[in-house]
Amino acid sequence: MFKRMKDALGAGGASVDAVLGTPTVAPGGMLSGQVHITGGDREQDMRGLKLSFECVAERETENGEYKINKEFGKVDLPDAGVVQAGQTLQIPFQIPVPIDCPPNLVGGVSLPGIKLGLRTRLDLAKARDASDFDPVTVAALPAQEAVLGAMRNLGFALKTADLEEGNAKAGHLKGHLGVYAEYEFHGQGRIQEVEITFVTTEQECGVLVEIDKRGRFGFDGGDRVKVFSLPTGSPDVQGAASQLHALLS
Repeated sequence: MFKRMKDALGAGGASVDAVLGTPTVAPGGMLSGQVHITGGDREQDMRGLKLSFECVAERETENGEYKINKEFGKVDLPDAGVVQAGQTLQIPFQIPVPIDCPPNLVGGVSLPGIKLGLRTRLDLAKARDASDFDPVTVAALPAQEAVLGAMRNLGFALKTADLEEGNAKAGHLKGHLGVYAEYEFHGQGRIQEVEITFVTTEQECGVLVEIDKRGRFGFDGGDRVKVFSLPTGSPDVQGAASQLHALLS
């Protein structure tokens, strides 16, 4: 009986560890590495090996906001069969990084509010599943770098960056991951703050700009929402700055 309880609780069972081959990836690229499986104190059947990206996002409800874990980009690796006691298996993998995966590395600076990683799950028969999580750094695409760099050049300092649950829209473009990033900038003059959200495809990067303005005599000036787009591969900071300057004026 003790052995059955031990097996059910996962004690002494197989473990899993993903070793990433690329420290930094870009949206639309590929994350590669190896999954290392180490057998426990007994032979075990492996029913499945799954990879996915996992992030921490804000969920809005009528009772306020709270943080949740969200997964996207799930991939099933080929069935590995059986792992013997003490055996070590190494399984190579590649998982596509979605083109609209939110970047957490901008201008060479990591954004701690955007927590992303690779979740590895090993489904074990008649035992608790083994799991591993590895942080992943996602570099901004050229158009995203251009827009965020243009905001800095226009004198707007980045305040926070975080992930929200949902699918953002920017004109005719709509996200599909179930999460999106908001980059919030300190305001200046009559602008209290500016929020930037990207909706990206292989060809086009939609930019949603939410502007919170102060009204005259201290009254709330309300929010304005503007949209423009750039080619996804465009690193044109000056062009992005011109469009943003026109929207923010």
